[in-house]
Amino acid sequence: MEYKFTVEQQKVKRAEFILRICIEKLRQEKVLSNTDAKAINKYISDKMENKRYEAHINNYKYQKNALKIKNVDNIVSKNIITKEQGEILKKELSKYNLNNLEY
Repeated sequence: MEYKFTVEQQKVKRAEFILRICIEKLRQEKVLSNTDAKAINKYISDKMENKRYEAHINNYKYQKNALKIKNVDNIVSKNIITKEQGEILKKELSKYNLNNLEY
């Protein structure tokens, strides 16, 4: 069972790293402001946090759901970033293979 936790943990860490790198890249390109980047990171961190005490495998489900590309639409709908910025962020994230979050 330990192997399952390690694999899931690595999936989450990889996806989180990719998301943070994409946000930082867009911030450096002046597509996102510093406040936009901080707001996105806070939203993702809050979404990844599991409020209930559950088994590790369920925590990874919450975290993987928070890191999916479709979550960018939620960020746009909450007016954290504009629709144009959301499309650019989705395009940047789609360059990486994040399909392992689906399993």
